[in-house]
Amino acid sequence: MSLDATEGLRREKADLLERTYAVQREIRKAHRVMAFQQILDQDGSATRAKIARDTGLNPSTVSVILKELIDDGLVVDGDPAESTGGKPATTLKIDQSLHRILTVIVRPKRLRAALFTLDGEVEFLVEEDHSRLISPDDVVGFVSSLVSDAKRTVGAVGLQIPGAQDGGIVLESVHLDWHNIPLAVLVQEATGVPAYVVNDADAEAMVEGAYYPAAAANLYFVHMGAGLGGAIVSRGLLLSGLSGRAGEIGHVRVNHEATEATCLCGVPGCLESVVSLQAMLGPRYSEELTGEEISALAAEPDAVARLETGAVTLARTLRLVCAALDIPQVVLGGDAPYLGDRFLDLIQRELRTYPAMAAETPTVVYAHPQRESFGVAHYALNRAFGVQWSFRP
Repeated sequence: MSLDATEGLRREKADLLERTYAVQREIRKAHRVMAFQQILDQDGSATRAKIARDTGLNPSTVSVILKELIDDGLVVDGDPAESTGGKPATTLKIDQSLHRILTVIVRPKRLRAALFTLDGEVEFLVEEDHSRLISPDDVVGFVSSLVSDAKRTVGAVGLQIPGAQDGGIVLESVHLDWHNIPLAVLVQEATGVPAYVVNDADAEAMVEGAYYPAAAANLYFVHMGAGLGGAIVSRGLLLSGLSGRAGEIGHVRVNHEATEATCLCGVPGCLESVVSLQAMLGPRYSEELTGEEISALAAEPDAVARLETGAVTLARTLRLVCAALDIPQVVLGGDAPYLGDRFLDLIQRELRTYPAMAAETPTVVYAHPQRESFGVAHYALNRAFGVQWSFRP
């Protein structure tokens, strides 16, 4: 055999070995996530034997995984379980003494941070206001100071932004005037902590999707606030699309008669310029208002007419989206629930009056109440550790 042929075989064997090791690493990672999720779900009642039984993993494999989780400061031994006749087993619970998740919601002139424990409790909230548009440097400085001051190890940073993102890069945010900003990398380089970026709609949609059984979690989520965002959940999974923009319809032109550029994106007649709460409730609306204040604005005579136009326009857009994607459920989040039942009724009436042939007429509902920052915290938890919290009511 020639030297070239021998070298070729050596390389093939090395490649095969590397692929084998890669598969084994992924399997091991999946087993670790399964065990960690069991402990998170069972809230202090999980035992080694129960995890092995529920996951189907070999008890020795479970023991190795749990030792890693304990050594990493994620899990700790708890109280003895109830005895079934012999020596009681030791329970396992989430270790709250070390890791935390820091979240930051980025708004045009305000930064809101929250520090979460691994079981979803908030330890502190802090805000920082600016008189000008927030810059990426502002976010990096804000996060860096909080990570330095935190009394616990920050294991992940979640950053929620109004705009499209892909792989931690803010592709475009008309409200922040950001374009192609590698926000996750900037924060991670400054702090040494893994950082994850999610937009408003995706953060809320992930939480909303968890209220449905995974197989039935097929919905289109619309975040309504100063802007308009969209996200798609299919069988419990968030769909990102080729460039992270799946579901984003806010800046698609729907009013083709419009001639003035009334939207921040510069395009006259786009959906956001008609349907966002800023557009329907007027310039006095802001995302800092209380629910009562938003409801009061929605009841004013000039807003009522704009809400009717917005509801019809949104319904016509949703008809196209849901017919194309075969989605039966639409959920309106952000500040939309404060608009009341009448807004929902107007949308549903338009959908029923002019149904799309050969397509199911979607049901439109408001989102479940969500704690602020919970969605972005869940996103960071899932990306960093592979697990997720339960959002059942």
